Amino acid sequence: MDLANDLLQDTFILIFQKLDTYSGLGEFKGWMRQVAVNVALTHFRSHSRRRDNVRMEEQHENAMVDIDLVSELDYAELAKFIGGLSDGRRQVFNAYMIEGYSHKEIAELLGISEGTSRSQLFDAKQELKRAIENEVAIAKKQK
Repeated sequence: MDLANDLLQDTFILIFQKLDTYSGLGEFKGWMRQVAVNVALTHFRSHSRRRDNVRMEEQHENAMVDIDLVSELDYAELAKFIGGLSDGRRQVFNAYMIEGYSHKEIAELLGISEGTSRSQLFDAKQELKRAIENEVAIAKKQK
């Protein structure tokens, strides 16, 4: 949570410092969102230990978690699982699944290939699926 607060503060500072660069084209909200995304990506890029360069087929991108398992989770639990992903996987997962960026846009933002973006998303989904299934299985055993 401290990291999120730090990034939010950095974002507001940068928005204030760069306010004169807002051209008035498009929504101000969109411009602010882009500043926030860039602040977060810059942070994670500078703190990233390594990047996977594995290429996966596009068909693997759709590894789905059983909806019944996800429905048993609240927001905090789901956020915990996403937070447990490696930096690269978390960045791509959030950008694609939450922010709605395309793999091409993610590749440009992170300085990776589209294939790496697809691979990171596939790996993130697989890791989340395993973690959620494991958590639900443990919870059912405890009941």
